[in-house]
Amino acid sequence: MRKTQMADAITEYTAHLRSKGLADNTIKNHTQPLTRALRVWGDIQVATVKPVHIDRLFTDGNWSPRTRNLYRGALDLFFKWARHNGYMARDFDPLFGSRNQRVPRKDKMRLPVDEFYPLLDAAEHPRDRACLAIGLFLFLRGGEIQTLRVGDLDLGQSTIEVYRHKTKDYDTMPVSEELREEMVRWLNWYRADQGNLVGNWHLIPSKKPDEWTNVDGKLQRLPRLASVRPEQVMSHPYRVAQRALLSLGYDVKGEGEHTLRRSGARAYADSLREQGVDNALLRTASLLGHRDVRVTQSYIGWDTERDNRNEAIAGKPMFPGIQRQAAKLHIVGGEA
Repeated sequence: MRKTQMADAITEYTAHLRSKGLADNTIKNHTQPLTRALRVWGDIQVATVKPVHIDRLFTDGNWSPRTRNLYRGALDLFFKWARHNGYMARDFDPLFGSRNQRVPRKDKMRLPVDEFYPLLDAAEHPRDRACLAIGLFLFLRGGEIQTLRVGDLDLGQSTIEVYRHKTKDYDTMPVSEELREEMVRWLNWYRADQGNLVGNWHLIPSKKPDEWTNVDGKLQRLPRLASVRPEQVMSHPYRVAQRALLSLGYDVKGEGEHTLRRSGARAYADSLREQGVDNALLRTASLLGHRDVRVTQSYIGWDTERDNRNEAIAGKPMFPGIQRQAAKLHIVGGEA
């Protein structure tokens, strides 16, 4: 075995992940538990990592079951890479005896469809309203919104060209009537603010800081809207969503662009189902950029099998072909 310290191995492993063309966020997710381990274990040799080190890491982190499972998966990939490169014994696994924990099911926040426009109206700036609209009516991730350009939007064809960072491909997506109205509203303001529009400018750009003034010793924000910086990318799209959600009285911890994306997708799927569309889940998955409808089903909190089960059985014969003796039943107090 080659004697390699953890710090050197992490650097080499990061370069390996980057050579595979992985996105920066994906690389960060893969290496985050390793950098945490380096702090907990010290810069020990990779070959000396034992199950007791894994126990110390998980005890030190005190992570939730979901985070623990993600970190365990990242460590497993690192150790496989280390064994392949001769940094660990091929027949040894420090994760032996460690298992994934059960993750309690928890419904994530989804905004009701009748609160979509109140949320848009709560935006503090036209740029923020446009960002919210794209999240609600196009279901884009924050990173996808950040890389949109003015020239990607074609209102004549009612389409917009979106780059999917996760799959590294382009998707020509439809612009609904609701989104079209919001984009026309935004582009009119954008044009008035800048004097014209250029195709390679960011569609949802960075915004200059708000202006403040001192009134009787207290800072007050000036009522005029801050200008935008077309050639600079907007930072932290989730904060736009959080500010609007907070104004409606929602707890915004852990919320952001995914809240808008999840809310719009669920409302769309429900609308399709009410219209009797058979492939509602498949259409929704396509808009979300999901390749597996099971991911979509979990993401929007839509348990179609359970709903179909209840609709097919509740108040109806379960076995209509079986002869049964008719009986009159009286439920006392209205309960079985």
